[in-house]
Amino acid sequence: MDQWVTSNEACDRLGIRPQTLYAYVSRGRLSRRIDRGRSFFDVRELDRLAARTRRAGRAGRLEVLIDTEITLLDRRGALSYRGVDVAEIAATWSFERTAEWLWSGVDGDPPSWEAPADWVTLAHGAVGERPGDRLRVAAAAIAGAADRDVRAVAPVGRALVPALVEALPRIGRPANDPSVAAELWARLTKLAPNPERLRILNASLVLLADHEMAVSTVAARVAASAWAAPVACVLAGLAAHSGVLHGGVSSVVVDALRRGDDVSRWAGHVVYEGEDPRSVALLALLDETPATRAVSQVPRANIDMVMAAMAIDFRMIDGAAEAIFAIARVAGWLAHAAEEYERPFRFRPRARYVGPPPLRRPLP
Repeated sequence: MDQWVTSNEACDRLGIRPQTLYAYVSRGRLSRRIDRGRSFFDVRELDRLAARTRRAGRAGRLEVLIDTEITLLDRRGALSYRGVDVAEIAATWSFERTAEWLWSGVDGDPPSWEAPADWVTLAHGAVGERPGDRLRVAAAAIAGAADRDVRAVAPVGRALVPALVEALPRIGRPANDPSVAAELWARLTKLAPNPERLRILNASLVLLADHEMAVSTVAARVAASAWAAPVACVLAGLAAHSGVLHGGVSSVVVDALRRGDDVSRWAGHVVYEGEDPRSVALLALLDETPATRAVSQVPRANIDMVMAAMAIDFRMIDGAAEAIFAIARVAGWLAHAAEEYERPFRFRPRARYVGPPPLRRPLP
């Protein structure tokens, strides 16, 4: 039954509720196979129905369905990396271990993560008004010096993440800890690092490492489909991530929380019917403060809102939450690039022209 999936998987594939799924069956729009009391659905039939539904959707809407073995997003409120529940590992796995798992599906002691000296020099030369600007400038500079081999995703990742951290000026005292979380902490706040604070920052990196087909991930995959170099794929992801509707949301929420404004307008997430599992996991690690209380009282508070509260509580620099998000997501972008390298140049959408008809004669 390789091409058949359960009813839960069918709902996830179509983005619908079980009631809708069985309504499709009763109306003859879908067929099913029953085996030992369980319903199974043909993947090809589901994909055809999904394509018809997308074509009948509202004008201008674009949906892309991409097979992946990396991240499973359950609309009911769960997220897993290669079968491992993210909420369960957030407080126990290091970010480095999580990244290695995303890249290879192999768990174990991660190899050494260290940026080459010339990459560090390039990163130190990055300028920008906000942390996110510095990360993009540093990635662009490093791209010219990095390995362009599409098979070098993991080695590039182990060097690129520490190099991007170096692009942010150190403002706090360093911890006696070589981890990404510890190195990043000293660049985001002057508060002294301690094990609990570093555990929370590390958890946020784990929770943000991937989120299925976010717009920045699709950008990275499109670049990888043309066999752009690994760092170039990250740069594509960083460009999309810079948008205020994506990576920049947390900075807007930080400003609103500081003003004491109602932040409920930013609640919810388009891919979840209920709670964002990442925000639930991170809130559980944070102390109750005015910022976390303001966020926790909002139904369906999402990860951007919780990251904003964390940034305020830890007295982080402006743009810190966006920088944490971007550095964490490098792991996911590279994992998706590696997967896309196996399917070169499959992205070639066609346009539906809606402009004026061609002129029958040239303009004078």
